[in-house]
Amino acid sequence: MNILRPKATAQKCGVTPITIRRWATEEKYRHMKFPKPLSLGENSVGYPESEVDEFLEARAAKRGAT
Repeated sequence: MNILRPKATAQKCGVTPITIRRWATEEKYRHMKFPKPLSLGENSVGYPESEVDEFLEARAAKRGAT
């Protein structure tokens, strides 16, 4: 399993790290179904790359459906 840190996740998604945190934790973005962060230690989190890829693929598919 490959884990992406927030900065790498943000780069992959084309947004800022704060946007990634918001998508993953704030109630108003729950409809987006962004993966929840995985605790890597007391002060660090990461996101499974496979889950981030699934999120991006779902967004791309949704765009093609409209």
